Amino acid sequence: MNFILLFLLLNSLFFLPRYILERKTSTFFPYKGFLEGPVKERIQFVINRFNYDIFRISVDFLLLSILLLFFNNKLPQQTLHIGFFGIYCLLMIYQVYYHAFENIYKVEPLFYRDYLLLKTGVQIFFREFNTINILLAAGVLVLFVGIYMLIGLFVESAIAFLPGTFFWVIIGVLVFLSCYSLFTYNYKAFGKIVFPSQLQSLIRNIAFSLTTKKQIGKVDFEKLKSYRPYQDYKLEVTPNIYFIPIESYGRIMYDHPDLKGSYKDYMLQLQESLQKAQWYSATNLSLSPITGGASWVSYSSAMFGMDIKDQGIYLTLLNRPEMHDYQHLMRWIKGNGYTNYRVAPIAGFKGMKIPWDNYSSFYAIDEWIKYEDMNYTGPLIGFGPCPPDQYSLGFAKDFIKQKQSSPFCLFFITQNSHSPFNDPGAIRNKWSDWSDGTQVFQGSSSIFVNPKLEDYAEAIRYQMSFLTDFILKEGTEDDIFFLIGDHQPPTFP
Repeated sequence: MNFILLFLLLNSLFFLPRYILERKTSTFFPYKGFLEGPVKERIQFVINRFNYDIFRISVDFLLLSILLLFFNNKLPQQTLHIGFFGIYCLLMIYQVYYHAFENIYKVEPLFYRDYLLLKTGVQIFFREFNTINILLAAGVLVLFVGIYMLIGLFVESAIAFLPGTFFWVIIGVLVFLSCYSLFTYNYKAFGKIVFPSQLQSLIRNIAFSLTTKKQIGKVDFEKLKSYRPYQDYKLEVTPNIYFIPIESYGRIMYDHPDLKGSYKDYMLQLQESLQKAQWYSATNLSLSPITGGASWVSYSSAMFGMDIKDQGIYLTLLNRPEMHDYQHLMRWIKGNGYTNYRVAPIAGFKGMKIPWDNYSSFYAIDEWIKYEDMNYTGPLIGFGPCPPDQYSLGFAKDFIKQKQSSPFCLFFITQNSHSPFNDPGAIRNKWSDWSDGTQVFQGSSSIFVNPKLEDYAEAIRYQMSFLTDFILKEGTEDDIFFLIGDHQPPTFP
């Protein structure tokens, strides 16, 4: 009996993380699916359902457990314990990776495009080793120690377990359902099928990553480099240009029943204030290539005029020498006599290896305005952490004004609406007022904090309000501002 109880416990742990992520939209035990509706739909519900509950079976864990029953007297107990623990952890880590990335980015995870995000996430985690991250690390350590102990008990119980006929009948049914599920759905619904195989998904992930890399390698980058339809176009007037992607600014503001009312009201007020000051504005909805993260994929798509689609393609373009001569928006602007600046206001960059020269070449940046250039002594906000965006943008404008009289393009992706959405909460009369000598941290900078919808709404309101304030106070005649939402916010339904 202990063997069966431990099997159910260890098996359910595979599916607990996704249930936690989806707990607002999933039912813990979806019994209605088994009791209501046509018989065909009830049978289907046993195999494949759109509810992220823990009442599922890991095919790999099931097969490992069966093998354990057959070989428990043929190998030393310690060997079985360590081997089983190692395989279990591998499957668990892959399961967590797959479901976390699918939940955030809404696409099937792929190592080829995800490894840089994983690497960056680890760097951020250890660079921001605050109380929350320490507790998370300790929690993970305790979890794996607990799993190790449970697997030790599981191996011991397997040695003492004497399965009867009824047990093997149940196992036979589970194996049949597993095989049917795998051959019917294959990898197509790994996140939703009731009998998933982590190993099958892992192998597919590796194989598809290699195939994707090979396919991208066949692209004619020389031909892409020579594509210059605007080469002969020259600007008769050279207004200053601001290219400002707004972090996590998505259509959810326009559609969500709890957000759209107040959003439309204050956006109308902001538009009226621009009109009174004789600023012309136009807006439209666009389709981002990504959702929930990887902002660089989105704003690079807008800048390059191509659908970059995902992180893997982005990395390929970034590392191809030909693409460092591709005529995207900022390179074309530079060819028209502009100086290109980009703001990097994150305070923690100093501890990370950033390939500044490579990014400068790729985006045609002449000069970076980094946090250490800002002489900032005020509160640091949220993700990064960073100064208030009002300060960062105001400082950048003042920095450029003191350096040159030629036209410029300023590239700045806002930071204060990044998850977990800790906005400064106020707009100062002067941007410089923020640097007041009180170098304190406001709000959590951890990306591992579960954000709140109301905090997101306030962060977007802050962004639109401070940007309007900046245009009215700092904008000069003929300035052009491109304000682009980069993607939908993560985690919210």
